[in-house]
Amino acid sequence: MGVDPIARRDTMNTIREEVRRGLTVFLTTQFLEDAEYLCGRVAVIFGGRIIWEGTPPELKDAYGGVRLVDVLVGSGDPGLLAGRMRGVKSVTEVAMKPDGKVRIWASDQGGRSVSSSTKGGILGSNLGA
Repeated sequence: MGVDPIARRDTMNTIREEVRRGLTVFLTTQFLEDAEYLCGRVAVIFGGRIIWEGTPPELKDAYGGVRLVDVLVGSGDPGLLAGRMRGVKSVTEVAMKPDGKVRIWASDQGGRSVSSSTKGGILGSNLGA
């Protein structure tokens, strides 16, 4: 939510209370913390299709060790950084972005990368779970 921290907290708490009362809420977010706080079930959507669904803990178990970092190289060749990062064992993918940044996906669990999913969002709902 693009609101100040107090309004955000109040809004999240109000939604959570309504969910506890049995209201089904569909929430779009890119923040797993929001989905985990509010939702019993989540789905990852990419390209208009659900590519994964389950509970927030299942999502964390499946993809929790994957990290996405964008690096802006102040001076020097960003391609050199990209090449070196491809040789790091925990790095699962490296891409050059049009804005000159280097996008790096890394896994601390040796798990699957959700690199394509990061362009989508997380859709959560309370479906009685």
